Amino acid sequence: MEVYSRAGGPQITIEMHVDNLFRLDGRVALITGGASGIGAATSGVFASAGAKVIIVDLDRERAEHLAMEIPGAEVRICDITDEQSVKQMFDGIRKLDILVNNAGIGLVGSIDETSRGDFEKLMRVNVEGTFLVTRSALPLLIESHGAIVNIGSVAGLVGVKRRFAYCATKGAVIAMTRQLAVITPGKSAPIAFALELWTRPSWKAISRSTISMKKKLSEPSWSRDSRSAG
Repeated sequence: MEVYSRAGGPQITIEMHVDNLFRLDGRVALITGGASGIGAATSGVFASAGAKVIIVDLDRERAEHLAMEIPGAEVRICDITDEQSVKQMFDGIRKLDILVNNAGIGLVGSIDETSRGDFEKLMRVNVEGTFLVTRSALPLLIESHGAIVNIGSVAGLVGVKRRFAYCATKGAVIAMTRQLAVITPGKSAPIAFALELWTRPSWKAISRSTISMKKKLSEPSWSRDSRSAG
């Protein structure tokens, strides 16, 4: 059983037997928005599976607090919507096997309740941020035959009441995921797939989704799989 806490927040308890799911020994995983919520849970699970975790977040205090509880974890403070900030972050990374594009924000509101500024903000974080980080990570992932995990949502597949902007951005993330899966057919490229979770997931959902990643992240044959979830 793994127990993690965030600065100023409640403890998160994740109970699972990682050895029975998959192993990531010797692999390096970078997780955006990795200091809280789904990102913190993923950081803990990957570390328990043997991966070296790089926690990327804007909240330094929360990220460093979590890193102290995860053996070998590193922290990178980065604004994923800023191209220069993303480039500088990757300048210091020499090896990468797994990229988890988890950072994202939500908004409650129908189209008539959504301002242009709010819509653009969600697009910058959820869509442009995923684009900028993935583009910078791609050379390292191709070299390592790595994997990209984009955190999607059912909101990207079906209409959800009063979630106009959020649905639009998650739909874009899923579309980018599918395109990345066929970006270089026949070549040694990472295969991207969407990990679909509830907007407010239980940690049991994390466990079930982690099980679905077993072949994708642990077996060499995954790199020839061109399917994308969703």
